[in-house]
Amino acid sequence: MEWIIRYSPRDLNGTSLTVTGYVGSAAGQAAFANVTVQVFVADNDASGFGEGQTYLGTLTTSATNGNFSGTLTVSGLTAADQLTATATDAVNNTSEFGLRANLLVILPINVLNISAQRQNEYNLVRWQADNGLNIQHYEVERSTDGRSFHKIATIASNNEAGIGYYSFNESFPNSSAVYYRIRSIDKTGKSTLSRVVTISDHSMESAGFTISNAGNMTISVNPENSKVGNYDYCLVNTAGVMIRKGRINISGGSKNTIELPAGTRPGIYFIRISGERFMQQEKLFVR
Repeated sequence: MEWIIRYSPRDLNGTSLTVTGYVGSAAGQAAFANVTVQVFVADNDASGFGEGQTYLGTLTTSATNGNFSGTLTVSGLTAADQLTATATDAVNNTSEFGLRANLLVILPINVLNISAQRQNEYNLVRWQADNGLNIQHYEVERSTDGRSFHKIATIASNNEAGIGYYSFNESFPNSSAVYYRIRSIDKTGKSTLSRVVTISDHSMESAGFTISNAGNMTISVNPENSKVGNYDYCLVNTAGVMIRKGRINISGGSKNTIELPAGTRPGIYFIRISGERFMQQEKLFVR
């Protein structure tokens, strides 16, 4: 038998390590069904294979082929660590250690996007957040100069996995400009800040799109109001490298999507959508 172990992806999210791959020379080979895969932290062997230093856990390939996928509970791993694995069949034939595989560390994401709009009698602040299970609460902060912010409200987390939607409104006298941001407080007391959004009588129009990624290779862009028409978009990664740009026709009542390029990896990205007197930039977590 040809014992080759491939992995993709290897996502580390806190103490959860997701490992997906296959045993064999290609995915889906029936000869490697019900094989035991033991996952280890690899040493730094120059061959690229490496011995297993620390045992992390065990997965099992499919009952019909050599594909495997599962999540292990781990501790102490960092982006500098690499994985290796062995495979053992039903009669205890065991492979050598497989090729080393890098980790993709998923940073905790809190506020994915935020918008602020002036209504007839109040200011409406809305935000979209992920990882609600890790968040204790959110604090809405306001400033009139864009520098000194003060907490004006505390909003409890929904304490649910996945994406949550929140809003807050306040009666605040019209002024030349008012600034809002969201502070996320996790269950360890650590805080992170969203970007700042502005309501101004003389600024560009307020944000008007809900932008999300549901775990496939598309980004959904849906209008919250009457913002329909043609808009330019640009998607970049955290290193500032442009992933995709183009033009999208936004229409109300229909599905508006941007296709991600093949091979786009999970992680944090920034998307900017702009038109005449309008610009919205959001942080996006691609799953």
